[in-house]
Amino acid sequence: MAPNLVAKLSSANLALGRLDGAALTLPDPDLFVGMYVRQEAVLSSQIEGTQASLDDLLQLELWGEGGPPDVAEVVNIAKLGRRAWFDAQHRDLRSAAARGPAKRAVEPRALLA
Repeated sequence: MAPNLVAKLSSANLALGRLDGAALTLPDPDLFVGMYVRQEAVLSSQIEGTQASLDDLLQLELWGEGGPPDVAEVVNIAKLGRRAWFDAQHRDLRSAAARGPAKRAVEPRALLA
């Protein structure tokens, strides 16, 4: 192996070790990931022109009301992200990859039911 590749692999391995150690200090990694998923849902929907903020999303999730009409779309994106996180934790992704691509596209709203 080339020396520069060994150095890069070593650096990456060290960074992963630090990340793993930091993850152990989190009281509940799902809370951390959940907020990240929500923020990503807001940012992704804003790219498409949706007018909703993280505050709007949290208010709707907490109280079931408030915010602009677009916030419902952000809620759906966040639910889909949380579902993907759940699936990633509870599936053997290697065996899913070995099966190959899905036979048909899955309608995202079907996953939210």
